[in-house]
Amino acid sequence: MKPRLFSLRLFQALCAVSTLIAVLGGGSFVLNGADGVALAVGAEYPALVPRLEAAAASIDSVSRGTFDTWYRALGWYWVVTGLMMIWVIPNIETQWPWIRFIHIGFMGVVVANIFTILDTGTNAHPRFDP
Repeated sequence: MKPRLFSLRLFQALCAVSTLIAVLGGGSFVLNGADGVALAVGAEYPALVPRLEAAAASIDSVSRGTFDTWYRALGWYWVVTGLMMIWVIPNIETQWPWIRFIHIGFMGVVVANIFTILDTGTNAHPRFDP
């Protein structure tokens, strides 16, 4: 038997936190679309809200639907990944292939963030600017 770096119960708790973030964050984007960005950022960075709302308002009406649809689609991706984790957490000892698959989904956010930094020179989350 392999030695474990930390307990499975601690890992379950950490997975539960990730699940909560995924379901609530993704649900916000599903319900609010692109407007959910200002809502999500507003609690931590109220000064950014007017800039985000102005940027969203500057998108022409033809492109607005596509922009909004992408936020809602990515929100569903996040919600479904969280729901998969809810299903797996109770039997975490026997569900390692699923755990790996789901965490690859969570890592999609990290990959997207890396591409944002490479493309724009800044991070989507201002508190983590390089």
